Amino acid sequence: MGNRGAPQISCTERAIKMNQDSPTQSFQPEMPPVQESGSRQKEEAHERRKQRQREYYLKNRDKIRAQQREYYAKQDKTKHAQRVRQYRQENKEKTAALRKAYLVKNKERLLERSKAYWEANRETLLAKKREYYEKNRYRLCNYSLNCYCLKAIEKIRNSCPDEVDSYMKSYPFEECAEIFIRRALRRHGIYPSHGVYDDCYDAGMMAYLYSIHRCAAMKYTHTQAYIKKMIRVYIICAIVIYYETKNLCRANGLREIRLDAETSINKY
Repeated sequence: MGNRGAPQISCTERAIKMNQDSPTQSFQPEMPPVQESGSRQKEEAHERRKQRQREYYLKNRDKIRAQQREYYAKQDKTKHAQRVRQYRQENKEKTAALRKAYLVKNKERLLERSKAYWEANRETLLAKKREYYEKNRYRLCNYSLNCYCLKAIEKIRNSCPDEVDSYMKSYPFEECAEIFIRRALRRHGIYPSHGVYDDCYDAGMMAYLYSIHRCAAMKYTHTQAYIKKMIRVYIICAIVIYYETKNLCRANGLREIRLDAETSINKY
């Protein structure tokens, strides 16, 4: 009753005054407890669902695969391949990212499975590989010598020209390639009087250029050994390309006539 004439102090002012009077005890208003976000619960539910799906697949894998084979056997293979190709083209980045992530995650398992499959089917795979090469050797050799090699040289030249020039100065053609080319040609029984000689020599020069560019891009130190190897490979490619018409005529019962051969000059 005696404090009727005193000024009224609000709750806020009283709290501030109490905080100023006792600086060691800071005044902090009570905050409501932070509610846990539902994203974590969704992730946990998603993981549980994936785990159940994985367990179900492992338990019924044979049955599911049999159903898949039966389904795809009824489908038109051409249309199915077209749908897969169209989906990959429309979702190129997504497909590439998923494939890359899958390979990184399952690298060791895929390597072990590939090694096991190779050991179990070694002879069959080698026979198929030889058969495929015999059927497509002209196309493979022609692509390697006249397409792939030129594209690789141009690409590497544009990316690291200084390294290429340095390697060419360190390994000149006269010292590191010409001797090996002539030696490889003699080993195959090819001499300057033969029509295939010029093609094989050009292939050896191309092998030298490709080896220099490849070693410069990969920072190889065994450059001379790499040059020798590629010279042998590209000379074989040149021989296969040169005699392809002869093999084609032999397979179809025809006679080959080369206008650039010395033996054909007196026939016309």
